[in-house]
Amino acid sequence: MISKKTIDIVIASDKNYLPHAETLLISIGKTNTSYQVINVHLFGNNLTQAELQSLKQLLLPYSAFQINYFSINNEKIQKLIGGGGLVGDRSLSTYARIFIPDLLESDRALYLDVDAVVNSDLAELYEIDLTGYAIAGVRDTNPVERRKNVGLKPDDIYINAGMILWNLDYCRKIHFVEQCREFIHQHNGEVDAMDQGTINGVLGKQNLIKPISPKYNAFSSIFQLTREQIEKLYHVMPYYDDSTLAEARNNPTFIHYTPNMMTRPWVEHCGHPLATRYLEYRNLTNYPLRNLDKDTRGFKQRLLSYLYNHFPTLFIKLFSK
Repeated sequence: MISKKTIDIVIASDKNYLPHAETLLISIGKTNTSYQVINVHLFGNNLTQAELQSLKQLLLPYSAFQINYFSINNEKIQKLIGGGGLVGDRSLSTYARIFIPDLLESDRALYLDVDAVVNSDLAELYEIDLTGYAIAGVRDTNPVERRKNVGLKPDDIYINAGMILWNLDYCRKIHFVEQCREFIHQHNGEVDAMDQGTINGVLGKQNLIKPISPKYNAFSSIFQLTREQIEKLYHVMPYYDDSTLAEARNNPTFIHYTPNMMTRPWVEHCGHPLATRYLEYRNLTNYPLRNLDKDTRGFKQRLLSYLYNHFPTLFIKLFSK
C-alpha cells in the first residue's frame, strides 16, 4: 500500500482563541497542495464537545484534515512540569508547547500560533533538513535583555516561538523535555517569555536551533521596520539581509499577526498591510466578524505606536539603548 503524504501540525487554543484557530485551519486547507493527510494536534483548554464537533464539521470540505484533541489545562501542565510557579492564565498558550516531543509519536511536527494565517503550501517549510538540529525557527526582534535573561549572549540565536519546526526524534534523544523542566525550576518558574524563553535558553546555548527564512514566520516588525532599523533597535546583528526580508514581506508562507506596536486584524485601527488575508479566512469560519473589536489602547500606547510605525528613525533615537 502506498503511504499518504502526511504533515503533523500542532496548535493550541482555548475558547477565546477558537475563532482564530478556525481561521488558521481554513487557511491551511485552502493553500494545501502537497499533503493527503493533515494531522492537526489541537492542545485545547477546556473546549466543549460541541465546539470540537463544530470545528470538525467546518473542516469536512477539506478531506485531508484529521483532528487529534489533547485536553490540556493549567493543572495538567503543572503536573507535567512537576510543580513550580506558573502564570495561570498564560500557561496553556506557552508552556504546553515544550511537551510536544513527549505527546506526539511522529518524528517531526510544525507548531503554529493561531493568531496567524498560512499564505502558501507548507511543504517547503515542513521538509526543511533538520539534521543536527532540534528545531528550526525565525530570529525574533526583541530587546537584547530578553536573550540575557535566559542565559544567552547578545549574538546568540533567539527565535520567535510562534512557528517552530520540530525534529521530535532528535528532541527525544537529547531529553529535551527534561532539560526544560530543569531550566524552569532553576528559574523558580519565572522564565522571561515563559516557554519561548525556555526553548531558546535550553537549545540556543547548545547551537541546536536552525535559523530559517523570515518568510516562514513573517511577524509584524518585519513589515514595520527595515533591516537596519531592526538591527539598531533590537541589537540583532546581523539580521536577515534586505533581499531575504523583501521576500518575507512580498511572499510570506506564514503571516503572524503579532501585536507589535499595532492592533491585530480583528481589532480597530489595524495597520497591517496583509490584514485582509486574515479577514477573508475568518469570514469562512463559524465565527465570521460582524464588527471589529474596540481598540482599547490608551493615549500613550497609541502615541508610541504612531511614532514606531510612521517615524521609526525618531523612535529608535528616543528609545534605543
